[in-house]
Amino acid sequence: MNKSESIAKLSAALVKCQSLIGDAKKNAQNPHLKNKYANLGSVWDAISPALETTKLAVVQMPCPSDDGKLHMETTLVHESGEFIGSTIVMPLPKQDPQGYGSALTYARRYALCSLLGVVQDDDDGQAATANVSHSVALIEACQSMEELQAVFVEEYKKFGRGSPELRVLTDAKDGRKVSLSQPFNPAQLAPAAKPAVESQPAAVAAQPIENF
Repeated sequence: MNKSESIAKLSAALVKCQSLIGDAKKNAQNPHLKNKYANLGSVWDAISPALETTKLAVVQMPCPSDDGKLHMETTLVHESGEFIGSTIVMPLPKQDPQGYGSALTYARRYALCSLLGVVQDDDDGQAATANVSHSVALIEACQSMEELQAVFVEEYKKFGRGSPELRVLTDAKDGRKVSLSQPFNPAQLAPAAKPAVESQPAAVAAQPIENF
C-alpha cells in the first residue's frame, strides 16, 4: 500500500465516509450466468455523496506493465493532501482493446468496493435522482429549528430508505441541529425581555417527526 507520511486527517474522513455509504444497487445482469450485480455506475452512485461530504476523492489510473496483465492503481485522496493507495493486477480476457477495456472496468469496480467497503444490495429499486447537494444546502441555510424541521421533512421524502443520499441528508440535519442549539454570541445579547423567545427552538426540536 502506498500512503502519505501522515494519514490522520484522511483516516478521520474515511471513518465518517464509510458510515454514510449506502449499498450499491444490483442494476446489471451477467449475460452468461444470468445473475444480477452492481455495475461501476451503481458503485459510484453509492459512494459519491459520501465522498463529497467528507472531502475525499478517488483517482484510478492504469500503470505500465510488460507481463500481459492489467495493472491499475487506485488512490484515495483527502483535501489535506493525505492519501492511501494500492495497485490491482488482473489477467486480460483478450489481448486487444476490448479485452483491456473490459478488465479495466472490472478492476475499477472491485478496487472501489474493496477500498471503501461497498456491498451490493439485493434491493432492485431505482436509486434516488434528487440532488443531495441541493438538499444539504437547504438544510445548512436554515436559521431556526422550525425551518430546519420543515425543510428536512420535505427533503427526506425525495430519497429512498437506506440510500446513501438519505444518510448524507440526515448527517447534515444533525450537524445543523447542533449549530442552532449553540449559545448565542454574548456580543449579540437581546434585551432582557426576549430570552423566552430565543429559547423556543429547543421546544420545537422536541416535536416528534420521523428521524428528526
